[in-house]
Amino acid sequence: MEKIAISIGSKDLLEPSLLTLKENSLEGLRKNNKPILKDKAETLLCMIRYVLALVLVSYLYLNTGIFLFSYINEKLSGPFKVILILLPPPAPDRHEVFQQWEEIVLEETKEMVESSAGSIRILNLPSVM
Repeated sequence: MEKIAISIGSKDLLEPSLLTLKENSLEGLRKNNKPILKDKAETLLCMIRYVLALVLVSYLYLNTGIFLFSYINEKLSGPFKVILILLPPPAPDRHEVFQQWEEIVLEETKEMVESSAGSIRILNLPSVM
């Protein structure tokens, strides 16, 4: 496996607790939504750390004959690995929520992406589509 894609999907950004411009001003909704989106970003970071840990464990136990790690070795070990963080396209009437999500993900993952030497990349689906 050469690429692993991780995302908080569009459905996760449609929950009613995330306000839109219909319910509040831009400043008010950004203030309300920030802790909720930061919590989702922490979940995303935990998923990335988990995958990195699996890759590390598979590397450390490679060729040891330990059956427990054979599946991990088969799926995650290899010469080239890329973790893609997918940013979903915005849903209608929730553009501001998706925009704030993008900003938070970029902010929260900046250090991890910069220190990964290209093994962690962000694919912004709205800009690609």
